[in-house]
Amino acid sequence: MSRPLALFAAAALAFAFTRLLLAPLLQLFSGGGLVRASCRGGTVPTALGVLWPLALAVSGGWLLAVGVLPAARLAAGLAACGGLGVLGLLDDVLG
Repeated sequence: MSRPLALFAAAALAFAFTRLLLAPLLQLFSGGGLVRASCRGGTVPTALGVLWPLALAVSGGWLLAVGVLPAARLAAGLAACGGLGVLGLLDDVLG
């Protein structure tokens, strides 16, 4: 598989995975009290940044499987994105 096609497939996979998990996570976070008031008076769920590491894991796994992305780069990206995701979640929960 060519590199551009593999990157496009990984982006499409990450988008589909995010769309699949968005509704359940919105319901989970709204029910768990992880919401804030918007400037218009509505509620906005927070902590949705947890989707980034999950989408990166799925799309990165695909790129690793087709041989486009080295394992060391995927591990570094997952560690950085996961660490920032956890930091953001802690900020939303405790902050």
